[in-house]
Amino acid sequence: MISEATFTDKAGFYVVIYLAALLLSLTGCIILVLAAKHSKAFSSLTSVEPVSDRWHKQKTPGLGGIAIGIATVLVLFTAGITLNKLTITIFVASLLLLLAGAFDDIKSLAAKTKFGLQCLSAGLVLMAISVHTTGNVPSLQWAAALVWLLAIINGINLLDNMDGLAAGIALIACAAIALLLSVKSENIPANQAHFSQLLMIYIALAGALSGFLIINFNPAKLFMGDAGSLWIGLLVGTGALLLTLQPATGLVTASSPTGSAWILAMTLCVVPLTDTAMVVLT
Repeated sequence: MISEATFTDKAGFYVVIYLAALLLSLTGCIILVLAAKHSKAFSSLTSVEPVSDRWHKQKTPGLGGIAIGIATVLVLFTAGITLNKLTITIFVASLLLLLAGAFDDIKSLAAKTKFGLQCLSAGLVLMAISVHTTGNVPSLQWAAALVWLLAIINGINLLDNMDGLAAGIALIACAAIALLLSVKSENIPANQAHFSQLLMIYIALAGALSGFLIINFNPAKLFMGDAGSLWIGLLVGTGALLLTLQPATGLVTASSPTGSAWILAMTLCVVPLTDTAMVVLT
């Protein structure tokens, strides 16, 4: 059991969370690689054949997203994270996309069904975020937030065609989100408990992504697949969105004094957003 009470400072506790997630994720990824290597049935079920939009030249196992997810959850529960409505909903929405992605990796899921599940998951997260708002948030702003989440989900998914790219971008985003959430939790005492829990989630996810990256660097021995890219994209988009929240009015508007938070969020996710836009436009 990892307990924050045993550490004299939070920084040491967060480092342990990160390293524990890294080691658990790496172990899970190695198990998946070995399982695919020694079991033809498992390999045929999970491995990705070389295709034109990927850079790998040999059959490579997928489902790395499951190892990332399990490592993240195990570390958080071992650390005794207290779940509230927001974190519970984020976990449920992420689990929904993890299961949908895993099914798509193994059996293939209809595009309309997959998009519908993305909308459902994003909608669940936005409903949970509304707990933090006390003002009258315009419906157009919520619509923009929904489009934002869907864009990041599909952006991370589209980046998962090159060794280390999707996980690397997600890792950088999670690290930045964790850093900024730590500052935000100090500046907004009313939401400190919420942001502190979210901070642990992004630290654990960053660690799990780091462990996966060791296996996913070129030449990749394992892909995260839709079992990872979809729910990780949701968390990256959610984290960036949370950075724009204001305790009194909810989501900020572009013309508000804190509208620059949107610019910050866009900066964190510029690569997946650009990739999504290029795919849509071309």
